[in-house]
Amino acid sequence: MSNQLSQPRKLLVEEPLAFCNDSLIPLREFGVPVTSHGFIQGTTVAEQVRTFNRRPFLLERHYDRWKRGVQLIGFDLNYSFELLRERLQKIIDANATLLPEAVEQRVSFFFVPPSRSPFCWSEGTSLNSESSIVGILSFALRHEQFESQYINGVVLAETPTCDVPPECWPPDVKIRSRLHYVLAERAATRICPGAFPILCDQNGNVSDSANASILGYRADTGLLVRPESHRFASITVDYVLDLAREMNITVSESEFTVEHLCSCDEIFLVSTPWCIFPVQEVFGRRCQIRSGFPIFRALIELWSQKVGREITS
Repeated sequence: MSNQLSQPRKLLVEEPLAFCNDSLIPLREFGVPVTSHGFIQGTTVAEQVRTFNRRPFLLERHYDRWKRGVQLIGFDLNYSFELLRERLQKIIDANATLLPEAVEQRVSFFFVPPSRSPFCWSEGTSLNSESSIVGILSFALRHEQFESQYINGVVLAETPTCDVPPECWPPDVKIRSRLHYVLAERAATRICPGAFPILCDQNGNVSDSANASILGYRADTGLLVRPESHRFASITVDYVLDLAREMNITVSESEFTVEHLCSCDEIFLVSTPWCIFPVQEVFGRRCQIRSGFPIFRALIELWSQKVGREITS
């Protein structure tokens, strides 16, 4: 992959831009071929970061997980961290000119391996792609999307959808095969409109929500999180654990059921775009969630201090 950046013809940005391999193009022109692994088999290793003050947050950790994921599916990532950082910042800066000053962005970057599909028109003619695809694109991250959740908390709902077991693919690879999340979200919406789903593992223990991790807090045992060997390798969860330890909050790693979760003083929903939401209830369950979410408030205040801006406003 070339380290030479393609330059736009003019500096004035009139619409959102994206990188497709070495080319800087309008986002609306970006596409993945229908014959690619990414379309046919969902073989896309993807990451997402958010910005604070228009700088990508924890980018190096995300890059390391991205590189591990690409290697796990049998490919080398010929894309250095320095090149990724340079191109991400170029996209962030360009697309920021289309946004109000206070609006942050979430930036996705992904790898699609070369396709080896059986499609062809005649003998010796193939539609296979000989090269991989690396894409970088960003979207606005507006505060009003999350304002109510920060203030009032969110609702969780139990669903019959199980999370994907680690025997299918390692929990430290983030891919685009997410039908189980779609089904869980649909089930949660039928139970309680606007609720976030709870997915359990095959043993009935709480695993994740859709595109988010679930943590609990009890005054007697501290922050509750699944064991590292079983949970999805969430960079945001790891950062929350770092904050908790800095606040002298004990971290307890163990499996837990929905019933155990409901006995927590507070419950959190953690994900890259919004960082951390408090949970107000688990629908249909008697919960002991402390009013005012004091641990959430303390965590989000420390987080805001670390990044130099108020996350909830």
